[in-house]
Amino acid sequence: MALNNPFVIAEQDPDGVFWGLRETLSSKLILGYTYQNIWEFRDGFAIVQLNGKFGLIDKTGKEIIEPAYSYPKTGMKCGFIAFEIGYGPTLIFDSTGKSLMPMVYGMTGFLPCEERVTYGHYKYGMLNFNRDTILPFKFKSAYLFPEGFCAASLADQTGYNSLYGLYDLDGNQILPHVFEYVDGFYSGRAIVKKNGKYGIIDETGKELFYTNYGRIDRFYNDYAIVYTKPENGEIKVGIIDKNGHEVVPAIYQWFERVYNFSEGMAAMAQNNKYGFVDTSGTVVVPFKYDRVESFISGIAKVWVGWRYVGYINRKGEEIISPDFEARDQANLRRYHNKYIIGLKDSIYHVFDYSGKEITSLNYERVGEFDTNDKSFLVSTNGKCGTLDSNFQVKIPIEYESLEIIFPDRIAAGKNNKIGIIDREGKVISSFIFDWIAPFQDGYKNGLALVGTAGKTGLINGYGNLIIPAEYDEIGEFSNGLAIVRKNDKYGFANPKGREIVPTIYDKIEPFNGFSAEVTLKGETYLIDGSGHRIIEEY
Repeated sequence: MALNNPFVIAEQDPDGVFWGLRETLSSKLILGYTYQNIWEFRDGFAIVQLNGKFGLIDKTGKEIIEPAYSYPKTGMKCGFIAFEIGYGPTLIFDSTGKSLMPMVYGMTGFLPCEERVTYGHYKYGMLNFNRDTILPFKFKSAYLFPEGFCAASLADQTGYNSLYGLYDLDGNQILPHVFEYVDGFYSGRAIVKKNGKYGIIDETGKELFYTNYGRIDRFYNDYAIVYTKPENGEIKVGIIDKNGHEVVPAIYQWFERVYNFSEGMAAMAQNNKYGFVDTSGTVVVPFKYDRVESFISGIAKVWVGWRYVGYINRKGEEIISPDFEARDQANLRRYHNKYIIGLKDSIYHVFDYSGKEITSLNYERVGEFDTNDKSFLVSTNGKCGTLDSNFQVKIPIEYESLEIIFPDRIAAGKNNKIGIIDREGKVISSFIFDWIAPFQDGYKNGLALVGTAGKTGLINGYGNLIIPAEYDEIGEFSNGLAIVRKNDKYGFANPKGREIVPTIYDKIEPFNGFSAEVTLKGETYLIDGSGHRIIEEY
């Protein structure tokens, strides 16, 4: 099977604990259920997790990097990946699993495609992946830009302040050390500050222009908000383009919710009211609203008197009249990038983005439930259920609570008990639990803690108990074992629910892969993964 075979998917075992790989064309399991998590494949590789550590596999299931590292610093890109060890040190690997250089401490930049890294401790520099020094380790700081630059700083004449210069990835100086500030690139422009003045450089490092503004925001969609220096205690705002032209004059009030252009409309303020201007600087929506949001999909939410909300279109027409109570921003909200739902006179009104009311809903509460199937959570008379994207009942309105816990599983409350149902409302697991809670990384790992009769257990995505509900406490898995407590005694259980180390100890520390420290009857010693005492030699 070719390495770039796209027909490989990660699959969880029937117990919902470990993951493997299946080749979809042949239905062959090419990697047994080995890892506790398999991330999405990128560039033919996937990060895997086992016993709280991370590694790397390819699409054949071959383990390229053993799961022995604390966290991936980056994903695989251009054949390279970086993993963090503990807190700080980083190792860089190629696609064969070969470590390219000794541990890097204080990494500040990593460009895998260009094979460059910046790092240091007190003094910073730049290396290539052959360990050649590109910039000597003499700088107060150094960091990389994806556009192919390294910004590095040296102390000024006072020794207290830093001045930045710009270098290419071969170590050639592009700009001298004269900048008090160098920002990253946005829309092909980076903000710099020299001699107290803000300016702009392009992606070649060319200084384009300097301004007299008191501040420049980062560019967004080729435009940046600018702020005048205070005059009589007042600051004015406007907008410039990438060439420094003032497309919106800096004459508007500096207000909390002044926004850059979104869909060609920018929110400006005048006389404590908001309106919108277009890219020619023309006022399109008059200054009459007390608050606004940016335009998305051709419409924007507006407030009148802070109490009422509605929606306008790009012409400034009020397509939904601002007579819905704001209810602390919670009312008249967008749902699933398709609908706007607002409560008025105890009825939920549903609008499309043209402002047309398409239906009304007579429930006590309506909210978003699942973004994947665009469903809604509704409740009435203390019971809840879901509606599909056409506002038809999907899960019957008969539950006390509904919570998505796994991608296709829902924890449902009924008669003060918790069970598991699927997206269609089919019961997967009986209503026998008193409570359910996330376990280790939320619900992402397909496991959940449950309680019944005052005891705690662990279930998988099928609702099956993989650790029986007989413990007072279940801790997180570390190196394949979880600390469990029963009757104030501690032991270890594995992901299959087997009590590997009996619950007889007064105190226990997490298993580190080789041993664990335990205390029994006042004596502290080490045990191995089978519970056998380790005899220490002196």
